[in-house]
Amino acid sequence: MTDIQIRTVAIAIIVPVVVPLSLLIYSNSRVTEVKETLRAEIKALHVEMTARFTAIDTFLQAMMGKLDELDRRLTALEGRR
Repeated sequence: MTDIQIRTVAIAIIVPVVVPLSLLIYSNSRVTEVKETLRAEIKALHVEMTARFTAIDTFLQAMMGKLDELDRRLTALEGRR
């Protein structure tokens, strides 16, 4: 075999293997980037939802305190009758 024939055979064997593998590696890195972005967005949403639930809980606690006070006042007024 001549050098040109050896190079031709090598290219014919290597290219179908190397190109798909390099594309797979590139694609895998893109998938990893998407996963990392998605995780960051989910974490940000989690922090935001936790803050909102905390605010709602604080509001409900305040409302329960007011309802308890109204109940005490109503009970006191009913006791005066």
